[in-house]
Amino acid sequence: MITGSVCNNCGAAWCPAAVRCASCGSFDLAAKELRADGVVRAFTWVHSNARQPSPWGLAQVETDDGVLLFGLTDGPLGIGDRATVGRIDDDLPVFVSGAGS
Repeated sequence: MITGSVCNNCGAAWCPAAVRCASCGSFDLAAKELRADGVVRAFTWVHSNARQPSPWGLAQVETDDGVLLFGLTDGPLGIGDRATVGRIDDDLPVFVSGAGS
Protein backbone atom coordinates (compact mmCIF):
# COMPACT_ATOMS: atom_id res chain seq x y z
CA MET A 1 0.00 0.00 0.00
CA ILE A 2 2.86 2.39 0.85
CA THR A 3 5.82 2.38 -1.54
CA GLY A 4 9.18 3.84 -0.61
CA SER A 5 12.79 2.99 -1.23
CA VAL A 6 15.49 1.08 0.63
CA CYS A 7 19.24 1.57 0.39
CA ASN A 8 20.98 -1.57 -0.83
CA ASN A 9 24.19 -0.33 0.84
CA CYS A 10 23.12 0.45 4.43
CA GLY A 11 19.49 -0.73 4.60
CA ALA A 12 17.90 2.65 5.44
CA ALA A 13 14.30 3.03 4.19
CA TRP A 14 12.58 6.20 2.94
CA CYS A 15 9.11 7.41 2.02
CA PRO A 16 8.50 9.04 -0.32
CA ALA A 17 11.03 7.22 -2.45
CA ALA A 18 14.48 8.80 -2.51
CA VAL A 19 17.09 9.09 -5.26
CA ARG A 20 20.08 9.11 -2.89
CA CYS A 21 20.39 7.66 0.61
CA ALA A 22 20.53 10.40 3.25
CA SER A 23 22.27 8.01 5.67
CA CYS A 24 25.25 6.84 3.60
CA GLY A 25 25.06 8.79 0.31
CA SER A 26 24.62 5.74 -1.91
CA PHE A 27 22.65 5.93 -5.15
CA ASP A 28 22.00 2.16 -4.98
CA LEU A 29 18.31 2.29 -3.94
CA ALA A 30 15.44 -0.06 -4.72
CA ALA A 31 11.65 0.36 -4.54
CA LYS A 32 10.15 -1.30 -1.47
CA GLU A 33 6.64 -1.96 -0.21
CA LEU A 34 6.64 -0.54 3.34
CA ARG A 35 4.67 -1.77 6.32
CA ALA A 36 1.61 0.32 7.08
CA ASP A 37 1.67 -0.33 10.85
CA GLY A 38 3.58 1.75 13.37
CA VAL A 39 3.67 3.91 16.48
CA VAL A 40 2.25 7.45 16.72
CA ARG A 41 5.13 9.88 17.42
CA ALA A 42 3.11 13.13 17.12
CA PHE A 43 -0.57 14.09 16.84
CA THR A 44 -2.50 17.34 16.66
CA TRP A 45 -6.00 18.62 15.90
CA VAL A 46 -6.40 21.28 13.20
CA HIS A 47 -9.40 23.56 13.72
CA SER A 48 -9.40 25.52 10.47
CA ASN A 49 -9.16 24.41 6.86
CA ALA A 50 -11.24 24.98 3.78
CA ARG A 51 -10.66 21.39 2.53
CA GLN A 52 -12.27 19.48 5.37
CA PRO A 53 -14.72 20.06 8.21
CA SER A 54 -13.02 21.14 11.44
CA PRO A 55 -11.47 19.75 13.50
CA TRP A 56 -9.38 17.13 11.75
CA GLY A 57 -6.30 15.27 12.87
CA LEU A 58 -2.71 15.12 11.66
CA ALA A 59 -0.24 12.50 12.84
CA GLN A 60 3.35 11.42 12.36
CA VAL A 61 3.72 7.64 12.57
CA GLU A 62 7.00 5.73 12.72
CA THR A 63 6.35 2.54 10.77
CA ASP A 64 7.68 -0.83 11.84
CA ASP A 65 10.23 -0.37 9.00
CA GLY A 66 11.57 2.74 10.78
CA VAL A 67 10.14 5.22 8.25
CA LEU A 68 8.35 8.37 9.46
CA LEU A 69 5.05 8.97 7.67
CA PHE A 70 2.97 12.15 8.00
CA GLY A 71 -0.74 12.10 7.25
CA LEU A 72 -4.37 12.61 8.23
CA THR A 73 -6.30 10.64 10.86
CA ASP A 74 -9.77 9.14 11.09
CA GLY A 75 -10.04 10.15 14.74
CA PRO A 76 -7.98 10.98 17.81
CA LEU A 77 -4.67 9.18 18.33
CA GLY A 78 -2.37 9.33 21.34
CA ILE A 79 1.39 9.47 21.27
CA GLY A 80 2.65 5.91 21.65
CA ASP A 81 -0.56 4.36 20.24
CA ARG A 82 -0.36 1.77 17.48
CA ALA A 83 -1.80 2.96 14.17
CA THR A 84 -2.04 1.78 10.59
CA VAL A 85 -2.73 3.33 7.20
CA GLY A 86 -6.42 2.74 6.55
CA ARG A 87 -6.50 4.37 3.13
CA ILE A 88 -4.81 7.00 0.95
CA ASP A 89 -6.67 10.31 0.52
CA ASP A 90 -5.30 13.03 -1.81
CA ASP A 91 -1.91 11.26 -1.84
CA LEU A 92 -1.73 11.32 1.98
CA PRO A 93 -1.98 8.31 4.27
CA VAL A 94 -5.02 8.31 6.57
CA PHE A 95 -4.18 6.65 9.89
CA VAL A 96 -6.59 4.62 12.02
CA SER A 97 -5.90 3.40 15.55
CA GLY A 98 -5.59 -0.10 16.87
CA ALA A 99 -3.11 -1.71 14.50
CA GLY A 100 -1.46 -4.95 15.51
CA SER A 101 2.22 -5.76 15.42
